[in-house]
Amino acid sequence: MKVLRDSSLKLLINRKKIFLKRGPLFYCNIPPHELKIFIKIFRPRCDMCRGVVVLENLGYLRVRKEIELVLCEKCLKDYLEYVERGVKKAVAADK
Repeated sequence: MKVLRDSSLKLLINRKKIFLKRGPLFYCNIPPHELKIFIKIFRPRCDMCRGVVVLENLGYLRVRKEIELVLCEKCLKDYLEYVERGVKKAVAADK
């Protein structure tokens, strides 16, 4: 896992940064130009499928002092479906 140096992208350090894209909707508290630079410099890989993540297929990114989690769109979709099934089972068990 790559750790951010103090001299690299100082704006990304000091607070949690999140990028989430699900279909046409997305949430991002990282400025777009910062996100493009970050992806070019660190070349993150998806934590589930180990595929190369670029801006076009980035599904989820969480960064603080280091890259905490990166998921491509396909793996994010699979993960959300897995969580949804688990929640449905838990709700059904409570009834």
